[in-house]
Amino acid sequence: MHLQCSGLKNNPLHKIAETEAAGGSYKEMLPLMSGKWTKEAYVTGGAQNGLFTVVQSIGLIDDVPTMSVLLLGMVAEAKEKLSAVHTSLGR
Repeated sequence: MHLQCSGLKNNPLHKIAETEAAGGSYKEMLPLMSGKWTKEAYVTGGAQNGLFTVVQSIGLIDDVPTMSVLLLGMVAEAKEKLSAVHTSLGR
């Protein structure tokens, strides 16, 4: 296993990378990867103390809008789709 991190770099991730670099085994790293850290991070909001699982689709993210911009965009897109449906139904 070789740890690669291009996004969030936080405390548990650094500890795992250090353990791996020192020749540590998976068994040594396992406590660092437990759900305990992540659960605590979700509860406290402390992203620096948890590991967050992501999949390949994270590479498709090219911007991080504010909630306001995101929701306004979703509403505008929904209105466009509804308008297109109404048009196709002849309304």
